[in-house]
Amino acid sequence: MGDQKSKLDALTGLRGVAAFSVLFGHAIINTFSYEPIVWPFSARFDYFGMSLFFVLSGFVIHYNYADLFRAESLKAATR
Repeated sequence: MGDQKSKLDALTGLRGVAAFSVLFGHAIINTFSYEPIVWPFSARFDYFGMSLFFVLSGFVIHYNYADLFRAESLKAATR
């Protein structure tokens, strides 16, 4: 398995957006917890960031390991 996949630098920026949206959503909740009107607004940031992280993680795992699972048996690929 000598071939290296190229880095996907654009995903680093998306990870930053996802991390910031979760941070911002939590900051809003903790700062304005007494205002019930703020909860739906901050929840959107949290859900966006967590969903984006989930999708990016699935894509990166597939990108890095798809060839290995195609070439090897399941037992050999999961070592």
